[in-house]
Amino acid sequence: MLQYHRLFTLIPLLAAMQLSVLAHAQEEDIPVPDAPYEQGQLEPPIEPLDAMPADPDPTPAQQLAPAADAPETDARPSKVFSRGGVALVGGIGGGSFLELGFNAGRALFSIGFSVRYEPAGLSNGTEHSLDTLSLALSGSVAIMAYNRTRLAFGPELAFTTNITPGPAITSATVLLPGLALWYKPFEAPLLIGTALQLALRFARGSDPVVETAYPGLRLRWGF
Repeated sequence: MLQYHRLFTLIPLLAAMQLSVLAHAQEEDIPVPDAPYEQGQLEPPIEPLDAMPADPDPTPAQQLAPAADAPETDARPSKVFSRGGVALVGGIGGGSFLELGFNAGRALFSIGFSVRYEPAGLSNGTEHSLDTLSLALSGSVAIMAYNRTRLAFGPELAFTTNITPGPAITSATVLLPGLALWYKPFEAPLLIGTALQLALRFARGSDPVVETAYPGLRLRWGF
């Protein structure tokens, strides 16, 4: 009984000593060591942040950020004449010509030279000449009123004026009002065209003559 009495007497004494040690540590501001927890320390050490386990399934920053909007593309099909450009224009038929053309949207312009060859002799509609070849300055202005993906057409006014010295019959100026057509067969800067025209021929020494012009073949190569 005496031993148990002494044990019960020591328990309050040990508790009082522990409280005294805690109070002394707080007054002296003693830092808590980072060493692993050992028996006798007041608290287990705090693990550093680097030692903490990583998130098993981190979310990439790319997934958190909103996806950038894709650039908008123009879904509308391109037209035959959609912007300005320069082209080489040639034709064969009633009169072969080679011209330098350019366009501003659907407005077309060209200037060049035209060659006319008739084995039987040149004619102004009423008279004939022994000359078989003539060279003329040529040009045209056109507005493509209809201008879609593959086909374009509209009114055109073309002209030729003879610059070859010779008889009066070859010194003629011709106005060619009509309808020009251009077709784009594939995705390339090549167009195929033709024209339905009337020829108003003004020759020196004779009355004006109106006749139907032969619808020749035209090619237009843009660059």
